[in-house]
Amino acid sequence: MQPPVSYYLGAKQYKRITDTVKLAFSVTVGSGIVFVAMLNVAPDIFINIFTTDNTLLETSKHAIRLHLFALFLDGFLFMAATYFVAMGKSGQALLVSLGNMLIQFPFLFILPKFLGINGVWLAVPLSNIAFTLIVLPMLLVSLKGLLKIDKLKPTDPTLSFIK
Repeated sequence: MQPPVSYYLGAKQYKRITDTVKLAFSVTVGSGIVFVAMLNVAPDIFINIFTTDNTLLETSKHAIRLHLFALFLDGFLFMAATYFVAMGKSGQALLVSLGNMLIQFPFLFILPKFLGINGVWLAVPLSNIAFTLIVLPMLLVSLKGLLKIDKLKPTDPTLSFIK
């Protein structure tokens, strides 16, 4: 996604940026949801690659269902960081990249105290959900701003400073 978005930014083709982001979002999140569904419907197929031990198999099924239910959000967060890099918004890209890791610490510290091992399994997906609630509005505001610029671009010469 990064090369076309950077190109469209330079070419002032803002509608194409939003279209590219929508496509990337659909592919990334859509394929992530399909993969999570496959993991939940047939976890044995994936687990048996690594073990045939029945106890470990049952524990792994439980862990997969808890730990990976929001796995598709990892793709969204990576896509958002890539978008901000492509747009030359390094501060926001850094926030998304570092924030994705840093937000996990409070979840990893607090949840196991209340939920035991299930809290460990749930820490990453719940932190991904929480962080997505922060990053999604940032991304939407940026995309709406592009569409606003695109609508004003042909008729407003004061916007010529926008590259």
